[in-house]
Amino acid sequence: MPARIIQLTDVHLFADQQQRYADSVNTLQHYHATLNAIHNNEKSIDLIVLSGDLSDDGSEASYHAICQPLAEFFCPIAWLPGNHDNKALMAKVFLAYGYPPPEPHLFVNWQVLFVDSAVDNQIEGEITATTFADLTVALQQETCSTLLFMHHNTQVIDGFAGLTNADQFIDFLADYPQVKCCAAGHMHQDITETINDTDFIVTPATAAQCYKQGGSKVIDRDFFAYRRFELLTDGCYKTEVVPVNE
Repeated sequence: MPARIIQLTDVHLFADQQQRYADSVNTLQHYHATLNAIHNNEKSIDLIVLSGDLSDDGSEASYHAICQPLAEFFCPIAWLPGNHDNKALMAKVFLAYGYPPPEPHLFVNWQVLFVDSAVDNQIEGEITATTFADLTVALQQETCSTLLFMHHNTQVIDGFAGLTNADQFIDFLADYPQVKCCAAGHMHQDITETINDTDFIVTPATAAQCYKQGGSKVIDRDFFAYRRFELLTDGCYKTEVVPVNE
């Protein structure tokens, strides 16, 4: 049986549940609608990954709002910080609900690794020397197919790069062809780019999507989604963005 993994990203909740993202998006409503869709659509789930910017304001209350409804899912929960998140508060609240910082997950012919790309008080992300060292150990110990999750994208999108050292990260992964996919969020879009046989994927936001048109920022308030991965036992994978209807 393939391993089934669900990714949610860029939820952007607030301490004040009446506050709106981009002045009009009820992100708590979108989050609950997404969890309901996952509950109704997915017959079995082996892992749920929340890949950063779970809070918009970095508040403790917003992390409680994230964690409380996750109890309905009887599967491991992995979480990563984004640039909007408060790492210390996030870790404190998630641990209180029984969700410690994520460790590598092993499935048949697959490993799933988690990369903290967030830098305090900085929009852009960075892969630190310590993280490179940890990845080196993990990728040398397990040579099976690998799926990486992180918050920041590697691509330059609308003139903005997610990682400040994206080229270094891409060059590093070129030495580990078992890395089949690197799945991120951050940009509130659905994008896939293949470099050196690794797919670099950006997953749409649970909050709302953001684009640039004619130099102006455009918010798509109506489309939100999650992503489904199926890790096949032959080392290949399938993925699909699943739109959510309120």
